[in-house]
Amino acid sequence: EHQDPENDQDNNNNNQRGGGPLHIVDVGGGRGDLAVALAQQFPRATVTVIDKNESSLRGAREYAAQWRCDDRIHCVVRDMEQVMAEWFNSPQQQQQQQQPPRQ
Repeated sequence: EHQDPENDQDNNNNNQRGGGPLHIVDVGGGRGDLAVALAQQFPRATVTVIDKNESSLRGAREYAAQWRCDDRIHCVVRDMEQVMAEWFNSPQQQQQQQQPPRQ
C-alpha cells in the first residue's frame, strides 16, 4: 500500500513535535519561495537562503514577512560558484587532492 508522506498525519505530527531538520540551506534561493514553504513545513527549522542577487533576497525577506516566518529565514548574499572555486583551489584542498586515496 502506497502512503503519501504529505498527507500522512503521523509524519506531519512528527514535524510539529520536533522531528525534521533544524537548519535548512537553500542555495540559489532567489525570492524565497522554497524557503518559505520549508519554514512552513518544518516549524522548528531555520532556513538560510543564499543567493548572489541582493534584489532577489530583498524579495525573499518581504515574502517571508508576508507569511510571518521572517524570524526563521535568514538571507545571505554570496556567489556560490565563487565560494566553491575558492574552496577547491584552497591549499588544503589541493593538498588533499594530491594525496593517494587510503585503502
